[in-house]
Amino acid sequence: MEAKHEFTISNPRLAIDLCICFICVLFFGAHGLYFIFGVSKTIFAAFRSDIWLEAVAHLGIAIMGIIFIILYLFMTLFFIKMIRINYHLLSLAISIFDDGIEITSKAGKFLIPKSYILHLFHYTTGVTLVWKQRDAPVTFNVRNKHFGNKTIKEMAGLLSRFEGYTEDKNQIKRIRKNLKLDHIFRKNRYEYQLCKQRAE
Repeated sequence: MEAKHEFTISNPRLAIDLCICFICVLFFGAHGLYFIFGVSKTIFAAFRSDIWLEAVAHLGIAIMGIIFIILYLFMTLFFIKMIRINYHLLSLAISIFDDGIEITSKAGKFLIPKSYILHLFHYTTGVTLVWKQRDAPVTFNVRNKHFGNKTIKEMAGLLSRFEGYTEDKNQIKRIRKNLKLDHIFRKNRYEYQLCKQRAE
């Protein structure tokens, strides 16, 4: 099985994304801790206050602080997830063969046989692979921002030889709706995790 072409991700771009995500984790994490400390002080002040109106005001401020804590916690967890995602995408490579497509990342290799491929979408923002695994559709997105426009166009040119390839926006929209791909995409947005599995 000789590869037609291998496309590798831009590791410097991923490294920049990792640094940005790490800075965001520190920023939101530090602000979250600051608000936790502030809310704790406010709650204690409310219980120590002899004036009813002042105690209510302190509790109101504490509730607002708790909302901000939840927000900062959510953002911290989001960027921690992004760090994990970008780390696994380091050294990502897409190899296109005559009889299939192979996805390689730090998590391992995953081979998609040609007979399993259902659809190949080419957008302005990248390429989406859709294939069948355990009788269910699975998606994998290859983005311009990590591979570059020129690479994506070259990749799309090779993928156009496979059955199921399309660039038509209306057809893509109809297929996504019929297969409920939007739901699948939201549920498992970053399909690099599939590289941990092996095709059955």
